[in-house]
Amino acid sequence: AQPRLQGATATADARELRQKQAREGEQMRAMLARQYGDSVTPTIMPSNRAMLDSVSRAQGTAADPTFYRQVIAHHREAVRMVEQHGPHLTGDVKQMAERMRAEQQREIQEFERKAAAGRS
Repeated sequence: AQPRLQGATATADARELRQKQAREGEQMRAMLARQYGDSVTPTIMPSNRAMLDSVSRAQGTAADPTFYRQVIAHHREAVRMVEQHGPHLTGDVKQMAERMRAEQQREIQEFERKAAAGRS
């Protein structure tokens, strides 16, 4: 989606999110391997594929607000998952999930403002 973005802010946000998500994915895989002996190969959920596709189809000035709306939807999905599964988590996994939930809730508010400012 990054090449479709028009504004410097959206491009920087996309780059930062991509880097952050890569780090979090590595941390999660290492944690699951260390604590549970689990070897997980991440896959893109169908709902996330649809989000990515909608940003990829966005043209011109519609790309930035579309990007932000889809990231907001993705973050809300993650927050729901933490709220649903959080009570069953323990230790490092629970701490990471709670940290990610708080960060994503903050980003939802930030990205809602940016999406509203860039509406096409």
